[in-house]
Amino acid sequence: MVWAESVFSGQIKKLPVIGKPHEQGVTFEKLIEDVRDYVMLEFTEGDNLSLLLEKQVDDFEKGADITKPSISNKDMERQDKMYIFQKEYERYAKREHNYKKNKTKLYTVLYGQCTPTLLTGVKSHLNFTKRDGEKDVVWITKAIKKLSVGIDKNGNELITAHDALRKFFLMYQVLGKDV
Repeated sequence: MVWAESVFSGQIKKLPVIGKPHEQGVTFEKLIEDVRDYVMLEFTEGDNLSLLLEKQVDDFEKGADITKPSISNKDMERQDKMYIFQKEYERYAKREHNYKKNKTKLYTVLYGQCTPTLLTGVKSHLNFTKRDGEKDVVWITKAIKKLSVGIDKNGNELITAHDALRKFFLMYQVLGKDV
């Protein structure tokens, strides 16, 4: 195995790394399970991201088990009802803000746990620049899932060849290890 991949530990040392099938990474399911646990502990209201991680469904209201507050015209005239509505809406808006902020963090966590070879495959996707700019968690999760089991329809031959040559020229034998 190439040196760069054998010592690669990912951006967050507590979490496992994932790579292409020939690399020594964990399965996609194990990565998602560990990332979910990490997010629940480390992110503010990280439990809202469970649906996004486990099912690749980006639905804030389902994930947070909350609905957007509403108020009838009749209740708008009552001060007590308006006060309750305002408090509920503030709570909703805060959770939605945290959800969006956490999605960006989650994208970065997933990206950082990919081996360089897997990232090369992710970067070779046609819409990578757009999706990376949006920090699209659903897209990167699906891309990692496909690439980690060996499905790579969007492989860019030039990037793959460059990556292979780079690994070859950077490869060396660790002292004390047999060939």
